[in-house]
Amino acid sequence: MKKDWWLDKLTVVLIISCLFLISKLIIISSILFIKVGPGEKFRWVSKTASVIVPYEFEDLYIEASSVKKQNVKVYINNRFAKTLVLDTQPTFFAITARNNVVESANRVEFLADYGFVPSLADKNNKDDRDLSWQLFNISTGKNLKRSVENKNSLENIVIIKGVYGLEKYYQSVFKSSKPVLEEVLSHWDAAWYIGIISGGYEYDGDYTKEHNVVFPYIYPLTSYVIKEVSYLNPLWAGVLTNNIMFFISLFIIYYLSRILIKDSVLSFMPVVLLSIYPYNIFLTGAFTEGTFILLSSISIVFLLHKKYLPYSIIAGVLNGTRVVGIIAPLILIYDYFIIQKNEITRKSLLKLGLLSVLSCWGLFSIMIYHKIKFNDWFLLAKCQRAWHPEGGSWSIFLEHIIAYFNNIVNFLDPNTLGTTLSFFIIIFCIFYFFKKRKSLSRLEHISLLYALGFLLIVFVLCKDIPDAIGRYTLASFPVFILIGNILSNRTSIMVALFWILFSVFELVLMTMLFSQWFCPC
Repeated sequence: MKKDWWLDKLTVVLIISCLFLISKLIIISSILFIKVGPGEKFRWVSKTASVIVPYEFEDLYIEASSVKKQNVKVYINNRFAKTLVLDTQPTFFAITARNNVVESANRVEFLADYGFVPSLADKNNKDDRDLSWQLFNISTGKNLKRSVENKNSLENIVIIKGVYGLEKYYQSVFKSSKPVLEEVLSHWDAAWYIGIISGGYEYDGDYTKEHNVVFPYIYPLTSYVIKEVSYLNPLWAGVLTNNIMFFISLFIIYYLSRILIKDSVLSFMPVVLLSIYPYNIFLTGAFTEGTFILLSSISIVFLLHKKYLPYSIIAGVLNGTRVVGIIAPLILIYDYFIIQKNEITRKSLLKLGLLSVLSCWGLFSIMIYHKIKFNDWFLLAKCQRAWHPEGGSWSIFLEHIIAYFNNIVNFLDPNTLGTTLSFFIIIFCIFYFFKKRKSLSRLEHISLLYALGFLLIVFVLCKDIPDAIGRYTLASFPVFILIGNILSNRTSIMVALFWILFSVFELVLMTMLFSQWFCPC
């Protein structure tokens, strides 16, 4: 009996390890294929473009053209401003900002008719051969000389929103001579985290500019410790931290799924679905996702076993990793009074109040640090403005979902995919709740709270629905446990197998796009 027990545990370790390694092999192979392999000749063009104007303005001036006639809708701070009719010849447009809230930092988004378009790179390396549409000479009455760092350069040059253009622009900005893997795994937010690991936090007093103080400290601090212990450079320390945390979290997710799913084979389904999720690149590079998923899964275990003090401590680490972890005390209160139906007394209110305050210690520690070093308690909130200057727009959110089914090519668009996945997670959770509301176990209830809560809080805090939501759906990983729990018949298993194949395809695609400086987030 004891021997069989150890064999079972060894089997679990081997299966999860293989799934983890397969996912990393897919990602590394995709990077090498598109960067130095046969896929290097392919480039990609997006249907969306966005720029940030870092000051107030009245009118925006732009020239634009397209390889075929199409309409491009313009939004200022997620409010519709104008429809541009593009043709093959460059056309001048004036876009007024009236009826739109124009602030010290404003986001202008362009949404074209056509979906995500793959195309072969021109042998002569001419940009216009790869583009379905392009923007020229964006300016305002103030000439827009202040451009947004590390995003779009706007000073009298052609702005090309497409992977080819972005890749050329960022390579010219960063002048990177790193090996392929190091260069790719340090793209986007990873570069900010690497900077924190190597040089700490910086702030020059202008909260309308992007600063690294918006990134909480738990992940970079952990990576810094690993760097000092292992003598790795900041990039590989961050990558190692992310991957170790994710690998450990897979075992905890399996433990939770085994509690809910009685079938020993189907219990691996949540691990499979998360391992080959389209946005797994963020569980591979120098990002916080692995740490956040590990802490979330640990907190679920503590909450499930009613270990409220350890739960609150881990919840504090959670919101010290990513601000969306601030929803943890709300989940604690809901579980204690609504799910468990404990009596509301003065003692229970005092107990839950103290635990809720304790569960926010990560965010409080960030505020204290900012006060000590930069003399501002609320620096984190103020600096978010430069990163998410616009208000949320549900009309654009729904437009992305509708666009997903208008053209099969849109299945290649990472922004559209991310929005649609978030929509389906919300719908699935609502459907699951109403279908099983009379028989929901406590673990199912908690999983629903985590999956919905972390997703909805992103809409509230980030107000960046169309562009950034795909990456944040990773925080809703408990939905995979619920999906595994309903795989009880042949039809549902076939659907799951189809999704696995589609997910692997999207994982390869998203990784290749990420490698070429397109942000599949």
